[in-house]
Amino acid sequence: MFWIASTAIIVPLICLVFLRMNALKGMSISLLFVLGAAYYWKMSITVIGASMIQGVFKAFAIIFILFGATVLLQTLEKTGAIRWIEKSFTAISSDLNILLILIAFLFGSLIEGVAGFGTPAIIAAPILVAVGFSPFAAVVLTLMANKAAVPFGAVGVPTFIGFSNIKQANWGAFQEISQVLSILDFLNIAITPLLLIIFYHVLFTKQYAMIKRYVVFSLMVGISYGVFGYVYIHYVGFEFVSILAPITVFIFAIVFIKKGVFVPKEAVPTTTLSYSMVCRSWSTYAIVVVLLLLTRTVAPVQQFLQEKKYVWENILGQANIHAEVDIFYSPSLVLIIAALLGIVVMGQSVRHFKTSVSTAFKKVSRPSLVLIITLMFVQLFSNSSMNMIGQLSMPEQIAYTLMDHFGSVWLIMAPLLGLLGTFITGSATVSTLTFAPIQEVAAGQLQLPKNLIFATQMGGASAGTMLSINNIISATAMLGMIGKEGRVLTKNILMASAYVVLTIVMNYVLLSFMP
Repeated sequence: MFWIASTAIIVPLICLVFLRMNALKGMSISLLFVLGAAYYWKMSITVIGASMIQGVFKAFAIIFILFGATVLLQTLEKTGAIRWIEKSFTAISSDLNILLILIAFLFGSLIEGVAGFGTPAIIAAPILVAVGFSPFAAVVLTLMANKAAVPFGAVGVPTFIGFSNIKQANWGAFQEISQVLSILDFLNIAITPLLLIIFYHVLFTKQYAMIKRYVVFSLMVGISYGVFGYVYIHYVGFEFVSILAPITVFIFAIVFIKKGVFVPKEAVPTTTLSYSMVCRSWSTYAIVVVLLLLTRTVAPVQQFLQEKKYVWENILGQANIHAEVDIFYSPSLVLIIAALLGIVVMGQSVRHFKTSVSTAFKKVSRPSLVLIITLMFVQLFSNSSMNMIGQLSMPEQIAYTLMDHFGSVWLIMAPLLGLLGTFITGSATVSTLTFAPIQEVAAGQLQLPKNLIFATQMGGASAGTMLSINNIISATAMLGMIGKEGRVLTKNILMASAYVVLTIVMNYVLLSFMP
C-alpha cells in the first residue's frame, strides 16, 4: 500500500525532474496514476468525482489570485509605473546582488506576510526582471527567497489554520509553536540572503569570486531578519512577523547602503529621482498593503468579506467533501482594485485597465488548465481516507510507514514529511493540516517534544513551497515561461535540500537543550 500511495510523489518527480516534461503533460500523467491508486484504494466513483470537483474549486482560488496579479503587473507596465519602480530600486543601488536581497527576500517576504498563497513569486519576480535579471533566474531566486516568511504569511494563516486540528489547538499553543520555530529556523533565515547570492552566481553567472564581496551585507540582513522576527513573535504576535520584520530590516538595509556600510563601494547609489514620481509609482503597491491589512486585521471588515462566499456543501452527497468560492476575501480582488486605483493616481486613462484585464485572461488560460489538473490530483490524494475498506488515507499511509521504519530518526524524517506534503498539495498550510496530527502521534510515541516536532513540520513545509507545482506554474506563467516548470523545480531542489539539512541540524541542537 505504501508504494501505491507513493506514486503521488514518485510520478511527478519522474515526469517533471528526470524526464523534464512540461507541467501540463507531467501533471496529467500524474493524475492518471493517482486515479489508478484511488481505484486500488477502493474509493467510490462519487468520492472520486466529488474530490475532482473540489480540486477545480480550489484551483479557481489560485487562478483568481494569478489573474489579479497579472492585471496588476499589466497595469503597472502600461502606465509606465513599473519603470519608475525599477528606477526607485536602482536608486537605492544598481548592484544586482543588493537588489536580489531587497526585492526577492525583503519585498517578497512583505508580500507573503500580507497576501501569501504564492503571491510573492508572481509579484516580485517581474520586478527582478525589470531591474536586469533573466526571467528564469528571477523565478528560481524568488521562489528560493520565499521560505522565511511562509509560516507567518497571509497574517499567520499557515500557523493558526495549519495546526488547527492538533489536540491542544488554541492561540496560546500556536504562539508557543511559533516561538520554537523562531529559534529552529533562525539559522535558515540568517543565511538565506547569502544562499541567494551563492546560488545566483553558481547557477547563473558563474562569477564565483563575486560572492565574497556580499557575505557581510547578506548576513547582516539575514541575521537582522531572524532577530526581529524572534522579537516580534514574542512581543507582538506571530501573525504579524512577516509584515513587520521585512519592513524593519528594509529600513536598516537602505541606511547601510546609503552610507556604504557592508557593501562594495560601487554599490552605493549616485543617482536621484523625482520623489513625486517614485511615490506615485509605488502607490499601487502601497494600496495593496493597506487594503490587505485592512481586510485581514480589522475584524468587522474581515468578517463581512469572509461571509460573502459561495459554499457547496456535501459535493455529490459526500458529507466530508466541500468547496467554496471566496471572491471578496481573495487577495486577487485587492490586487485588481489596487491596479484600478493606481491608474487614477498615475493620472492615466482607464482604458489601460481594460487592456490589462483582456491581456490577463489570455495569459492565465494555459496555467489555469495545469492548476485544475494539479488540484484534482491533490484532492484525490488528500481525500483517500474516504474509501470502502477502512484504509488509511494515502498521506497517512506514507507517514505511518515512515514512522514504523524511521521512528528512531524522526528528527530527520519530520521535516521531510512536511516538505513532501507541500510538494504534493502545493501549500504549507495544507501540508501541516494533513501531517500535524501524525507528527503529534509520532512525538507522543517516540517521547519527543511536541512543539519542536510541530515547528519542524512547519519548517519542512515552508521549505517545500519552492518545490510547489502551484507556485512554480504561477511564477513561470507571469513571465511567459510555460514549459520550463521542470527546470525550475530541478534548480530549487538544491536550496530546499540545504534548508532541510539545516533544520535537521538545529533539531538535534535544540533537543539537547530540552527536557
